[in-house]
Amino acid sequence: MRFIKIDIWHGVIFLFSMYNVSCNEKGQKDNVNNVEEYLTSSLTIPLDSISNFEFNFIQSINSDDGEELVNLNKIANTLDFYKVENGELISRIFLNDDEKFGRFTPQGFYYHNEDSIFIFPQMTLNGTLLLDKNGEIQKKYLLPIPEDSNHPLALNHPSVPSSPTIYHENKLYAAIGSLKSSSHGNGIDPNTKIYLVADLLNNEIIINNTLKYPKSYHNRYTTNHHITLLREYVKNEFIISSYPLLDSLYIHDMDFNLLSTKVAKSKFFEGFKEIPKNTPVENYTKYIVSESSYGRLIYDPYKKLYYRFVLIGRFFDENEDSESISSRKNNFSVLVLNKDFELLNEIVFPGSTYSNYSAFVGKKGLYLPKINSYYKNLSEDYITYDIFDFEKKIVYQF
Repeated sequence: MRFIKIDIWHGVIFLFSMYNVSCNEKGQKDNVNNVEEYLTSSLTIPLDSISNFEFNFIQSINSDDGEELVNLNKIANTLDFYKVENGELISRIFLNDDEKFGRFTPQGFYYHNEDSIFIFPQMTLNGTLLLDKNGEIQKKYLLPIPEDSNHPLALNHPSVPSSPTIYHENKLYAAIGSLKSSSHGNGIDPNTKIYLVADLLNNEIIINNTLKYPKSYHNRYTTNHHITLLREYVKNEFIISSYPLLDSLYIHDMDFNLLSTKVAKSKFFEGFKEIPKNTPVENYTKYIVSESSYGRLIYDPYKKLYYRFVLIGRFFDENEDSESISSRKNNFSVLVLNKDFELLNEIVFPGSTYSNYSAFVGKKGLYLPKINSYYKNLSEDYITYDIFDFEKKIVYQF
């Protein structure tokens, strides 16, 4: 009889587990809004023989010829300019000319205007190039790593769309990415430096001592993904800092004086959850996939709206989610906020389709690319941006 009882108990556990998984998968599907209500049109960008779908380092700009999308093509080591109107490739700057640039591997870029395009080298800002739109070098900056840097031999500045390095009044503003595990030792050091300003007139880098991790992060254990400083600049007037595990947004002026904090909370975020101390980096995926967290913040200057992305946690399957990119399967939502950061709506998008890290804002709305590596219709010949207008159906949620 005991053997039968154990068998039955194991069966109950198995059925309960399957119920949990199926409910979780169903919950993921049920949570998704009818996003087609907000879909207005699409943009197709043809890919030539030296480009691919990885538009991970992009910036949208306005030129005399209209809206353009600039992509740092790391396959060919080029800076590619596309017309947003029709996806046409209109110009390309080759950065792989050793005679001209030396052995230069770009980390990121910032387009200020057609005469001022900054190209940043990897793991340092020393050797930053200033180009014009014809690809001609205007200047090369000598910006040595400062003595009070977190790492004396490297300066990790993740110049990406979610945390861009920008130019303002002869200075570069950049975040500092951590090179240490945030799950070991005493957790997140309250004195960790996370921001720098490069003075281009004096050729020096100043590590900022004002902007640091909020107290909620101090001496706590989490993944390096969850300590990323996410930033947005608004008209070069103020900086908005966002953190993956905090509801609040921190608004500073360009001198880093705190102007205000605003709550921009998702219904899916359940608060800061620590991970076990000394969790190996290779086990971070479990927590990234299963815990909801905040992602990019984008300002829409045309509609005077903010879009805050949320990665929605789901059931973690150690067999199916072994890769670090498994979180791309997760549903995500977009918090739509007005100019005063009041929540207007939260729209849920399906996982395994879009890459919200490569989204951008244009006159028509929010452009979301179908370049997710799990997207079943991913093509080597073109990429598609779906264009969403959230003003079409605003649902006020206070």
